[in-house]
Amino acid sequence: INEWLESGSLNSSDWRIVIAGNMEAELIKPFIGKPILSILDIKGPLSRMQATACMEEADFLWLIVPDVDSHRDTVPAKFFDYLAFQKPVLAFVPLQSSVFELSREFPQVFIFQPEELDPVESLRFLQILKDDPQNISFRASGYTRAAQTLVLEAILEKL
Repeated sequence: INEWLESGSLNSSDWRIVIAGNMEAELIKPFIGKPILSILDIKGPLSRMQATACMEEADFLWLIVPDVDSHRDTVPAKFFDYLAFQKPVLAFVPLQSSVFELSREFPQVFIFQPEELDPVESLRFLQILKDDPQNISFRASGYTRAAQTLVLEAILEKL
C-alpha cells in the first residue's frame, strides 16, 4: 500500500485504514515518515459498540491470522463478527488452519497468501472492492497468483 501511495497509484484522500486493538510501536516504526501513515487510523483497544460502529462504516474487513501453532486450530471470534456484517472479508490466513477451511465456505471471504500477491492485481482488486463491495459474489479458489488473476478478470468482465 505504501508503494502505491508513493507512486500515485493510490490516492490517499480516497482511503483510510482503521486498525483496532493493541498495535505495538515496533510494528509502526517501519512506516514513520512514509505516506501510509497518512491513511492509518490506529484506534487502539475499542469497546464492542465502538468496534461495531467501525465495522458498519467499512467498505471491507481485513482478517489477519498469524501462522503460528496457537492459531491453527482456532477461529477468532472476529471472523464471525465480520461475516455478520455481510461485507467482503480479505483474509490473510494460514493454509493449514481451521479458519482457512471455514473461510472457504463463505463467498464473501477472499483468501490471500502474502507471498503470492501481485501488487498490480491486488491494487485493482482493492479498488473494485471499494467502489462496489456488495456486487462481488464469488471468491478466489486455488489461492495462487494465477487464481487471483482469473478472479480479477471475472470481476472486470462483470463491470
